[in-house]
Amino acid sequence: EAVKDIIKSLGLSPDIYNPGAVVSQISEAKNRMITYSQYSEIAFSDWQKGVSKIYSEYTKFLKKVGALDFDDLLLKTVDLFKKNPKILEKWHKRLTHVFVDEWQDTNKIQYILTKQIVGKAQNLTAVGDAAQSIYSWRGADYKNINNLIHDFPKIKVINLERNYRSTQNILTAANNVIKKNKLHPILKLWTKKAQGEKIKLYRARSGLDEASFVIGEINAQAKKKFSLKDFAILYRTNAQSRVLEEALLHVGIPYTLVGGVRFYDRRE
Repeated sequence: EAVKDIIKSLGLSPDIYNPGAVVSQISEAKNRMITYSQYSEIAFSDWQKGVSKIYSEYTKFLKKVGALDFDDLLLKTVDLFKKNPKILEKWHKRLTHVFVDEWQDTNKIQYILTKQIVGKAQNLTAVGDAAQSIYSWRGADYKNINNLIHDFPKIKVINLERNYRSTQNILTAANNVIKKNKLHPILKLWTKKAQGEKIKLYRARSGLDEASFVIGEINAQAKKKFSLKDFAILYRTNAQSRVLEEALLHVGIPYTLVGGVRFYDRRE
């Protein structure tokens, strides 16, 4: 709401400067520790120059009302620790060992904060996999895994390469895709499980074609030795459920949606 009001007060078009997009841009800048004055120097396009003005006014607004946004909680803490060594020392005594999960999804400000908290004791344990980094749009940098090794030379690296979930065929296929990435170390996953069934790929022409194929496979297998309760359909986003649900309804296959709301039960 604050950004929306600022866009209006600056006489900028909310169609061009969508408040959500502007907030994301400001958040990304803060995660990279780029102040509004620094942002104005690197703003290249007309849109970025407009965001620079909004960022500046937004910063003044937060200071005026004595508020912090989520990104400021990290920035102000890092700044506090830099300016007040005694306060940082207090937290060194209190947080003697630090454990960070999903390390590949940390951004610049989180990395610096972690280094500050860990301090000279260097009692840090981090778990991460560069191949699983999914938050680059939020400033996450998988290269923090390499930075970790560089900044903490005594750290012991333990590669967790044994897989307990998948068959070897699935691991081999996944590795053949992931190994093409040369930007970070690739783990050589293995399992004691059998090779397993070969992976079948079906390249659908559309969502409707995909749903038709899925229903066809279920019907074909159900006639052999399975019942309908033996099947599960996995999809990446909730938006994909509609076409699959419609296909199931069309052929009269009963289904249960797990972890979500049926498309036709959703409020909208």
